[in-house]
Amino acid sequence: MIIGKRPLRGVALACSLLGAGIAWAQDPPAAPPGPEATLPPVTVTAPPPVASSSEQIIPGRDFELRPQGRPADVLRLVPGLIINQHQGGGKAEQYLIRGFDADHGTDLAIFVDGVPVNLRSHAHGQGYADLHFLIPETVQAVDVLKGPYFPEYGDFDTAGVVKFITRDFVEDNTLEIGGGSFNSQRYLALLSPTRDALKTLVAIEGYRNDGPFEHPNGYLRFNLFVKATTTIAEDMRLSVWGSHYRAEWHGSGEIPARAVRAGLIDRFGSIDPNEGGVTERTNLTLDYQWKVTDAQRLSFNTYVSYYTLSLFNDFTFFLDDPVNGDMINQRDRRFVAGLDAQYEIKSQPFGVPLISTAGLQYRIDTPHVVLANAIQRHQVRRVQEVDIVEQSVSPFVKLDLVPLDKVRFVTGARGDVFTFDVKERVNATGERLTGAATKSRPNVKANLIVGPWAETELFGNFGTGFHSNDARAVIANPKLEALPTATGYEFGFKSRIVPRTELFATYWFLDLGSELVFVGDDGTTEARGRSHREGLEVGATDPAPGLADVHRRFHVYGEGRVRRHRLRDSAGPALDRAGGPHGPPAVGPVLEPGDALPRRPLGRRVSAPDRPRLHPLQLDHALPLPELRGLPDDREPDERGLAGGPVLLHVAASWRAGAGSGRYPLHAGDAAVVLRRHRAPLLRAAAGGTALEGVTFSI
Repeated sequence: MIIGKRPLRGVALACSLLGAGIAWAQDPPAAPPGPEATLPPVTVTAPPPVASSSEQIIPGRDFELRPQGRPADVLRLVPGLIINQHQGGGKAEQYLIRGFDADHGTDLAIFVDGVPVNLRSHAHGQGYADLHFLIPETVQAVDVLKGPYFPEYGDFDTAGVVKFITRDFVEDNTLEIGGGSFNSQRYLALLSPTRDALKTLVAIEGYRNDGPFEHPNGYLRFNLFVKATTTIAEDMRLSVWGSHYRAEWHGSGEIPARAVRAGLIDRFGSIDPNEGGVTERTNLTLDYQWKVTDAQRLSFNTYVSYYTLSLFNDFTFFLDDPVNGDMINQRDRRFVAGLDAQYEIKSQPFGVPLISTAGLQYRIDTPHVVLANAIQRHQVRRVQEVDIVEQSVSPFVKLDLVPLDKVRFVTGARGDVFTFDVKERVNATGERLTGAATKSRPNVKANLIVGPWAETELFGNFGTGFHSNDARAVIANPKLEALPTATGYEFGFKSRIVPRTELFATYWFLDLGSELVFVGDDGTTEARGRSHREGLEVGATDPAPGLADVHRRFHVYGEGRVRRHRLRDSAGPALDRAGGPHGPPAVGPVLEPGDALPRRPLGRRVSAPDRPRLHPLQLDHALPLPELRGLPDDREPDERGLAGGPVLLHVAASWRAGAGSGRYPLHAGDAAVVLRRHRAPLLRAAAGGTALEGVTFSI
């Protein structure tokens, strides 16, 4: 039988397809195994839950684009906190918060990575907190806790706590040079040699500013910051950093307004251009974190600081010494050391989520303090010289539990035991300053958080706190309270009912017990009575246009009432905290031409009529006293008396352009205008601004 070509072709095609299918079905030879791909870890972060409506966490991006000059300018983002500098730039800022003139830090506790900034028994003022050793660009975040509601914090936590958290590294190595008006100059270098298992950061800053005054401030600041962070094991983290800071400056000081009106000096002139000072601070700290298990964590922080200050002030010119003048020199040299150990356990007793924290804190200060008279920064005689050893031990416990759905309760207690040991070498003040004392006090805290409902949480807080008094005051007046009680309570809410915006409001109360304050300017003590403060805070935070990770902050701060109770001065009749005798607060004396002026330097909170009075002044020995006696006071009687509160307007702008590895920011418009109403013709109003332009190179 003959088969045609077409069937043969079909059979051949079918066999070919079958062979191909069989070959495809066979397993291919196994390829040699290669290395498994490892993806980089992804870290998801979120802010921790807050315990009060007034608590704020400010990320670094919020102040990164602000013009930088003074380190304390970062604090301007803290709602309700006002700062000002009243001597040449190198002195610690004046802090005003929640109705407190907290002086240089008496009622505001400040920390940098757990290192306390406030200094106890300081030569110039209790709780002196000089933040100039902090470089703003090294700050990663700022945590603000208002009120005495948190067991982790004790001394100086009456109005609140500010915690600075520094960066571990920077993404780009940066060199910055800036300059502006009043001979303003700023030089900055930020370097991170390693960013992997070992993260390092080196920051160097140099700054100069002469200010708008006839006698230049000559403010020079140098900062060095070095930090290294590593992971020792999978659950162990170790961080070590050190810093060194040095500054020197001249201050213009206070001047009589009547001398300015008479044309004897310019409003930016000076009576004594030798005010100012020199200061240094060196810090070394170690922070260790160990995640023992998924439910247990141990943290240990220890630090040591060396600090010096030589400060020159001339508040009263020629009142006490008509020949040599009244310049004083306050010197402070000390070591500060301490530790903070905490152990945290997560559990669920009876099905209730509970976080328990037990901690122990220790601190020692060893200040050597000198108060002396001086002429043009040369010592004439020592008024007081003392050696102090002040220690504190503070155990605490904190419980954070969720007993019901949408109900969270944070409570705790702490105890503080202080020992004061003072030895006087020179003492011309008449008060006995040699001795030792031990003081202690308990404090309780309670915070209730309910919600959220409709993206809104409600808060109620209560707590007691304190600030310690100067060791010299404790020894000189052993019957008066060394650790006065501050009782605070507040209620408020936080809401995100508006998309991408956080709204918050708080009404707060704060009662401060009777206290004893050491006046470093005179080397004496002052007793002050009880006080009651209350106020309202309302604010909002939303992302800045075009910058999703930068927030705008709107804040309205209303102080409802400050009531000061009467106190009885040991040297006289009952006095009102506002300065008048028993009865309505005094508006102030009505002065006639040539009359003496009330002695009330900046920072003095009590100005009784029977205090020493500042008689007509002598200007640099160039004018005899009679020349100033007839200077007119052309203000109305109701404008005279004690100094009124400041009105502060601050305008700041920053612009950054460019992309890629090179960024060229222009910082411009950093201007501040301070307007003051002074009801006594003693101190001048001040106004000034600095425009700072610069260029930054990122590598």
